[in-house]
Amino acid sequence: MGFFIPPKDIVEIQKLQNKSLSEIDSSVIQKIKSDVKQNVSSSKAEISIVVIAYNEENQILACVASLARSQANLPVEVIVVNNNSNDNTQLILDTIGVKSIIETKQGYGFARQAGLEAASGKYVLTCDADTLYQPEWAQKMIEPLEAEEGVIETYSFGSYYADNFKYDFGLLLYQYIKFGNFLMLHRKRPHLNVRGFSMAFRKHDVVNAGGYANKEGRGEDGMLSFELSQVGKLVLVRDSKAVVYTSSRGVLIDGSLYKGFIKRAKDNLSYLHNYFTSAKPE
Repeated sequence: MGFFIPPKDIVEIQKLQNKSLSEIDSSVIQKIKSDVKQNVSSSKAEISIVVIAYNEENQILACVASLARSQANLPVEVIVVNNNSNDNTQLILDTIGVKSIIETKQGYGFARQAGLEAASGKYVLTCDADTLYQPEWAQKMIEPLEAEEGVIETYSFGSYYADNFKYDFGLLLYQYIKFGNFLMLHRKRPHLNVRGFSMAFRKHDVVNAGGYANKEGRGEDGMLSFELSQVGKLVLVRDSKAVVYTSSRGVLIDGSLYKGFIKRAKDNLSYLHNYFTSAKPE
């Protein structure tokens, strides 16, 4: 369970968050630009990593910096979908030279669909702007898809980083409980575990399934995953190098870890049957 706590390289990249470009040493910016060009800007990409972003000027640099370190056996491109940001998100993207497109229709599903259409790779991996990725993440995510045609989608566990860099016992305990819930759901309803911050699939499979049509709001990732689960296998990538690290701000939206835990415990109890029964197509 040591993967709950972000490794040192992730913590270092996290330090890029909540800073303007002028606050970051020019050599760091140049290194990110170089990594983007060298590692994730292939004109013959077979892996397309798609990040969606709306007003993410505080997060997007760190996210792309983590992805720019990607080490995969196939050529990679990163595409950032700017979903109508009115802050400095686009300025940051232009500064570091990462490929970006603008989607004017507001919403998760619209942004995901725009990224899907722009992707040139056989494999598409989806990301969120407040999430940080290990160098081996992309490779680990596509390996089950390469190995078995019956696998239609992969996903991995999302651990939390501490936004204040103070990874206390409460957050660690929350992670253990979350992980237990994650493993239980995986047995019967894996689509409920899938999050857009870490999923991978073959582009043609999702296009054939209709993409993100009619999935404009939150939950677009789970809805798509449920549809895919009806025609193929969803695989949890258990390798620790596939774990991603995302902001704990969503947990704290209820006011504290304790309140967040209580709310989610009540939610889980109300859906207790999900642990023991498989979902049926409508």
